[in-house]
Amino acid sequence: MAIRDKIPMGTLVAFKNVAIVRKGWETKGLAGKEMRRIVRREEHDSGIVCGVRSLQEGHVVYGGPNEATYFEAEAHVDVYLVAISYKQVVRVFPEDIRVVDTEHIVCSEATCEHCDCCPAEEDAQ
Repeated sequence: MAIRDKIPMGTLVAFKNVAIVRKGWETKGLAGKEMRRIVRREEHDSGIVCGVRSLQEGHVVYGGPNEATYFEAEAHVDVYLVAISYKQVVRVFPEDIRVVDTEHIVCSEATCEHCDCCPAEEDAQ
């Protein structure tokens, strides 16, 4: 996959859209077929990159009573897996991700030795 090397796993990111799979029926004249498309849904959040996946867009081919039914892929879409919490992982397009600068995150402690962004000990008193 091409995006595997861009953002390393464990990186804190913010995003504006998530990728969801939309299933529906597409008609062309009298014939129709069941389609599967990857679309964007607006959802502003942040999380940690925990993987990469390749999703498939395409349609279902129904074989009839004596034949197999199968999925025919038309395109592959690469997405990042981003963990929002311990229970929720979302798929995000690479163009919707922004790496958060961890150098400027203010710690919850009153003082710390980790960064220069935290208030000084004199300011906390």
